[in-house]
Amino acid sequence: MPVPPASKSTVRPLSSRERAAAALRTAILDGTLRPGERLNDQELVEWLEVSRVPLRAAIHDLVDEGLVETRAQSHTRVATPDPSRLVEYTQTIGALLGGVARITVPGLDEARSDSIVEHALDVRSALEGGDTATIAQSHLLLIHAFLDACSNPVLTGATRTVLEAAHFHASRSFQPSDLDLDDLAQTMDELVEAVRTLDGVRAELALEHFYDL
Repeated sequence: MPVPPASKSTVRPLSSRERAAAALRTAILDGTLRPGERLNDQELVEWLEVSRVPLRAAIHDLVDEGLVETRAQSHTRVATPDPSRLVEYTQTIGALLGGVARITVPGLDEARSDSIVEHALDVRSALEGGDTATIAQSHLLLIHAFLDACSNPVLTGATRTVLEAAHFHASRSFQPSDLDLDDLAQTMDELVEAVRTLDGVRAELALEHFYDL
């Protein structure tokens, strides 16, 4: 078949629906919108500067991701995590992030390696501090560091929203007293060494241990 001439790749601008979903997702993940908080269409339309049609489509996307709950003729609100499912959430993170690490770590350049190491050390520091919000935020940044370093767009596209949603539910379902903080801190040390030596399998195993797989 005829091959079209090469052209410069262009980045497609986000649609109103995608922009609204991204803004809401970020606000939920960073705690601006809290679990159980009601979402008012008119307030969101004014804040996000979109019409109601793309707003409702964006909310539907976040319902599918598990970040928003809706009930007909009743309410739309930020999802409320169920602590009884904490193990399910952490196992999901461990399995998916471990796989991302296994294929990503061996090909890291110095800048990406340093970024992941920095975020892993931030997680370790947060664990030592014992503050739930700081632990949660440092974890999310570590997840994003791995995803941003991954060169497989199919993998990152398939896992990013699942990892973010699982992290949202897990991070709102635990207390530091539930964790063996010393063991988790040592596991971050293992992850740091794995990344520094570009050992993907070792990084995968460290993350799986961290998330209790």
